[in-house]
Amino acid sequence: MKHRNHKQRPRFALKWRRHGGRVSAGTDAGTFLAHKPMSTVDSLSYGMKPTSYEFSRSDVSQFCGHSPHGYALNPYYDSLKPLLLVMRAMGVLPLTSEAGGAVVFSWMSLAMLYSACLYWLLCLGVWFTNENRMQAIREANGRFEDSVDAYMLFVYLVPLVHLPFTHWREAAKVARYLNDWSTFQSHYRQVTGANLVLPLKRRCLTAVLLTLSLSHISILASCGFVIAVKNIPDEILYSYLVSLMNVSGVYWYFTFTALSRSAVALEESLSKTLDKSPMWATVLAQYRLLWLDLSHLATQTGAASCYTCGCYLVHQFLMVATSAYATLSDAIAGNFDSRLLSICATFSASMILAICEGANNVFLKANVAFQKKLLRLQTATYNKETNLQVSTFLQTISAEPPVISLGGYVRINRELLVAVSTHALASLRSHAVSVCSERQAEFCTY
Repeated sequence: MKHRNHKQRPRFALKWRRHGGRVSAGTDAGTFLAHKPMSTVDSLSYGMKPTSYEFSRSDVSQFCGHSPHGYALNPYYDSLKPLLLVMRAMGVLPLTSEAGGAVVFSWMSLAMLYSACLYWLLCLGVWFTNENRMQAIREANGRFEDSVDAYMLFVYLVPLVHLPFTHWREAAKVARYLNDWSTFQSHYRQVTGANLVLPLKRRCLTAVLLTLSLSHISILASCGFVIAVKNIPDEILYSYLVSLMNVSGVYWYFTFTALSRSAVALEESLSKTLDKSPMWATVLAQYRLLWLDLSHLATQTGAASCYTCGCYLVHQFLMVATSAYATLSDAIAGNFDSRLLSICATFSASMILAICEGANNVFLKANVAFQKKLLRLQTATYNKETNLQVSTFLQTISAEPPVISLGGYVRINRELLVAVSTHALASLRSHAVSVCSERQAEFCTY
């Protein structure tokens, strides 16, 4: 804010008046002049001249929470806003957005109070519908294969057990992660001269609507599309739980898609800048720092939601293993009436596949693609400064790879998917062998 003398007249006419003062356009582009009212000046005994203060347009826009040039201050939050709002309405993402665009978390906020009230309401729903689940177990014949349907009703309740220890505990980290995207947008615009655009909002909105619709339809299909009055609380509870699991999977998929799109945009911008600028060494030095910000975003994706994503994947693997086990048992016995297990196995397997593929694509686009481009550039030039910057860039990629891991314990990629699939197939194979042995023993007895 710069002090100016009143003698310096503005170039444009008076725009508006408020509380006796006035704000007009400044002498420079993108500035405004805020003048003190004359009544205040007249009351001064020394006859001081009126003063004016200059504000930049960016300051006014930041205060109002909008960008001065029309772009999104946070492209990630703007693209995934429908999904984030749905997760907030479901009580798993108690974050609030301030006027300046920053995302914050507070234990004393209204969003947290709403999340806690909704959680206790769900716990009461579980308590009042517990008799139905116990009755389903008592009606089973005693064999594990026959009682898996009843056990799956308890498996669905696992997210409610760990929700306070995962989503609420890591909400502050998620808020910082969302704000890191604003920092990346600012650095991206400073280096490239353009704005990072993630055209995912329509796809995100469509995916949310389809996910919520299919989740409710799957619960109705598992009940044979027959709604009894006494089962309405159960159906509402399990519709919420299935929707929560599927929406969480969609959230991770679009997060990894946003990172992949950002890596592709950064690579394309680097190619265009190198084609236009003769100073390759300077360009590579600037883009290396920008790539470090992108790599930091990728690693913070897993670090900010370590327990949330970890518990989600473990729960999905448990549901896939249990559902596939029961489905195979029913198929061997010639019984194909377990619709709930088939639907559960399909949804869980699809979510695991989408998450692992998305994390693997982030590594390919942000790591492998940049390494290939830099190696081609190194062979195409003989400039020492350029080769030095290329070598430094390659060393940076090797030292800070954009690996998405759960707190450093497990890396989310195709190897995780293959390892779990192999373990599941081995377990199912051993189960099939045991079932065949039991049948042969029964045949020999008779």
